[in-house]
Order: sequence, then C-alpha cells, then structure tokens
Amino acid sequence: MKKILFTIIFIVCALTITSCDTNDASYYLYDVNEDGTLTVMGVSETYSKELSIPKQIDGKTVTAIGDYAFYNNQYIRKITLPDSVLSIGECAFADSRNLSSVKIGKQCLTIGLQAFEGCSALKTIRLSDTLTEIKDLAFHGCTLLESFDPPKTLTKIGIDVFDECEQLIINAKDCPAIEEYAKIHQIPTGFTESDDYLLIKIASLSAAAIASLLLFRYILKKIRKKTD
Repeated sequence: MKKILFTIIFIVCALTITSCDTNDASYYLYDVNEDGTLTVMGVSETYSKELSIPKQIDGKTVTAIGDYAFYNNQYIRKITLPDSVLSIGECAFADSRNLSSVKIGKQCLTIGLQAFEGCSALKTIRLSDTLTEIKDLAFHGCTLLESFDPPKTLTKIGIDVFDECEQLIINAKDCPAIEEYAKIHQIPTGFTESDDYLLIKIASLSAAAIASLLLFRYILKKIRKKTD
C-alpha cells in the first residue's frame, strides 16, 4: 500500500513539474528598473528543464538577466533569452551544471563576470549579433563547450574567459579581437582566410585531377579501339 501511495505522489509531482507554464508572469522573480523595464532575478520554482524567458512580463519589457539569477540551478538544461535582453549579469547561470544549451537574443551587448562559469555540461551557445563585451571568467570551466562563433562587434574580452574549456574551437574569422585572444591563449580556431584559400586550392586541384583522369580514360579507349 505504501509503495502504491508513493508511486501516486511521484506521478503527481512529475506532472506538476512538467506542466509548469514558464510564460506565466507569476513564475518569475524580477526587479523593475528606473526606466520601467525588468531585470529577471530568477524563478519562483526551479523545476523546469527548458526555459524560454518571455520578452514581456506583466506588460513590461525584459532587458536584463540579473546577477546570480539562475546561479547553481541544477534543473535547467536549455534556456532561451528574448531579443529584448541587453545584458547578462554576474554569475547569472554559474554552476548550473546540467545546462547544455543557451540561445541568447539578438540584442545582447554584454555577458557578465563569471556568467556561465562552471556550467560543465554546456555544449552549445548561440550569441547575439550585437555582442560587444565578455567579462572575466564568463565561460571558465565549461569543459564541454565545443564551439564559439562571435560577431564582428565583439571588441572587449576579459581575463580567462575560456579557461579550462578543453573542447573549445573558436571561429575567429570575422572577429579580430577574438582571433588575437585565441592566439595569446593558444585556443584552436576555425577557418581563417588562408584556410579558405587552401581549401579552394585543394578543390581546384581535385577537379583538375579528375578532369585529367577522364581525359586519360578517353584516350585509352581510343587507343584500344584502334588496336582491336
């Protein structure tokens, strides 16, 4: 009887967790800024595995993720930030060790100090096209982070931003600041202009080799016909 009761309680709890509406204003904790916009400071319940923060809460625009807003959250796996978010605060997602995917909105300018530090499951992050600054230790200890594709607008990169990111390859082609940073810190980079030129050269050589082979086969057939 106890086992049956425990099973029923577990199922009810599971349904409650999975049915949580993350678009509900009451789900979020937030501060109202002087200009009437909002800074999200966390959630009232921490059970959701996928979180998509809405652009507006209670009719007010969300423009920032506050300091320590989702610090040490062990439930969230994926998070999507709206285009209205301009900044991500200090330690906003730090030590959220199950967070594996992050999508940042199109207008985010700043990723704060230690914002994703210790997110050891983080593999992918989509950045905004307007990002200008990444502060110290922002991705420190993101040991599974595979790639980083910064926009041209990124000009300020803090200290040890990618320290202990052992799997990381940076696409530095369109961002001089990150290319210089990668060289100094010996981080592998993606294709550069010289790499692209080399690939084009290899492709052209391959095409020429194939053309030569086809010509050789054609001549060989001609010779065989004459000898037959």
